[in-house]
Amino acid sequence: GIDAVASEHEEARGIDAVASKSVRDFHEGSYDRIEISIKCRDLKNRDLISKSDPFCVVHLDEEEDQYNNSEDSDDDDGISSLRLSKKPSERSKKIGTTEVIKDNLNPDFTTTFVTNFIFEERQTLIVRVYDEDVKGDPDLSKHDYLGAAAVTLGKLMSSRGHIVKLPILGKGEKKLRGRGHMIIQAEKVASCNDQLIMTLAGSDLVKVGSKLRRSFGGKSDPFVVVSRKNPSGEYMSVWRSEVCYSTLHPTWSCRLPLQRVCNADLDRPILFEIFDWEKSGSHKDMGKVQTTVRRILDLPSFNIKHTKCNDSSAGTLKIQRAEIWKIPSMLEYTSGSCEINFMAAVDFSASNNFVKRFHRSESSGSNFLQQRYKLSSESLHFFSEVGFPNEYQAALSSIGSILSDYGCHRSAPLYAFGAKIDGHSDSIFVVPEIDANEGDHNMRRMLTSYKSAFSFPGLEMTEPTLLAPVIREAARNAKLMTIENEQAYSVLLVLTDGKIDDVDQTIDTLVEHAADAPLSIVIVGVGGGNFEDMMRLDGDEEAGGCLVSSEGKKCPRDLVQFVPFRKYSKTMSHLTAETLAEIPLQLVTYFMSKGIRPTPPDDATGTH
Repeated sequence: GIDAVASEHEEARGIDAVASKSVRDFHEGSYDRIEISIKCRDLKNRDLISKSDPFCVVHLDEEEDQYNNSEDSDDDDGISSLRLSKKPSERSKKIGTTEVIKDNLNPDFTTTFVTNFIFEERQTLIVRVYDEDVKGDPDLSKHDYLGAAAVTLGKLMSSRGHIVKLPILGKGEKKLRGRGHMIIQAEKVASCNDQLIMTLAGSDLVKVGSKLRRSFGGKSDPFVVVSRKNPSGEYMSVWRSEVCYSTLHPTWSCRLPLQRVCNADLDRPILFEIFDWEKSGSHKDMGKVQTTVRRILDLPSFNIKHTKCNDSSAGTLKIQRAEIWKIPSMLEYTSGSCEINFMAAVDFSASNNFVKRFHRSESSGSNFLQQRYKLSSESLHFFSEVGFPNEYQAALSSIGSILSDYGCHRSAPLYAFGAKIDGHSDSIFVVPEIDANEGDHNMRRMLTSYKSAFSFPGLEMTEPTLLAPVIREAARNAKLMTIENEQAYSVLLVLTDGKIDDVDQTIDTLVEHAADAPLSIVIVGVGGGNFEDMMRLDGDEEAGGCLVSSEGKKCPRDLVQFVPFRKYSKTMSHLTAETLAEIPLQLVTYFMSKGIRPTPPDDATGTH
């Protein structure tokens, strides 16, 4: 009887364990995509002659208690005042940077940020505000720091209307010190890839400039701001046009994600607000129009309403063009004839901690010294005798195995850089396949080749470390792939300790050669070195959120993603998710820019 009871208890514990695992598996990776918008009010003015030119830098931090000051005083909305530092922590992830709004202490930023809201994790959103002093300079130390605000995503999403008002605080401050407030609003993102293409034309707009300008027949400098109404009732700016100078008959064109305009709800109210641009930042109201996307698809004309015009019209806003452009998904491409080709490049430079040994060659019978390398246990390339992978092996295996599933029959090439072979200082060489059996998976071949490279008699780890030739070769190969298949796309995985000697040349190569190739580049930083150069290559730190060449040319698309390995090394699934997150959009963006649509699965040919 006792044994039977014990058996029942054991069975119950087993069932509980299975049930608990099922719950964990169900919630593993579950999240909502949310869109975050930012407004600031009553910012502190740091300019003497004019007003500040504010912009925001947004980070997401997942550390538990760094910002949790529950004993601090609360503001009017019950949100805890959080002690903040000027610099983000090492584990903070940069989400992005807003645009700069000139001469404005009450900015409504049109740049929004989409991120994952994970219910079971504590995620802290930190928004730092700066006054731009050096135009376009990504070095934040060259701009005036105006303060910061922070809130957990849990607090934000549980607040009424998903909107919070937070005090902007300086370093170490717990109470408001005249720095103003920040309004952060969020909304769950609807699944929609479509874009809205619009052309707007104003006619006979009302003159609202100075009396002196109106008396001399001067015209206004109009621009339009498009906003959408959120469930909270607040309007969120989604686009601001260029200024049309000295005209009362402006024309504006734009192409915007439909999700951003109305969150894929064609009947949601949207607002067109027209302003007369003023250098001081105090732009004059020229009227507004409220409508919906469904209504503008009929290309109507609207009478512009203005408070000073009473019942009369303040001009006309004509919708000259409005159409929804269907944007395909990456899955639609890969279900057809699209193939994803995988390439990898490994940093073999001396900065990876090598110990060089010399010994006399016994097999050859000669008296010359043959250089060989023995990896020390401190080397980033050290191979454990018990089979535990080093960081290069772990990253190559976890990321490459996923990408290989989307590829074709081609063998994935492995490049090496930062080394010499037999004294030749080639900046890049292909690691040959060793014992590649016909049935071996691409990743098994690549991992075997990587390990065997250290047995090459003529291998010498050296300097300098040059990445530009690797990017140039990958771009060349990516273009060659399209000769056989127009929808061939390539992904280059670069594994490096972060020390490169040609960062400016690499940026030029990315802009001039790689941007026009069907190529995405994933850079994984191995070890605990300095990855500032890698973050520059990502482009998010650069002015305007894109790479700019030494000749001032902007990169037309985002094609680089950088991730430090050790930040996600505890969970390989998180590493792969972070490194590969941008590839679907990059692939679709490239093919759409070339006018290449997905091939229907029934029409796709080949072995893919």
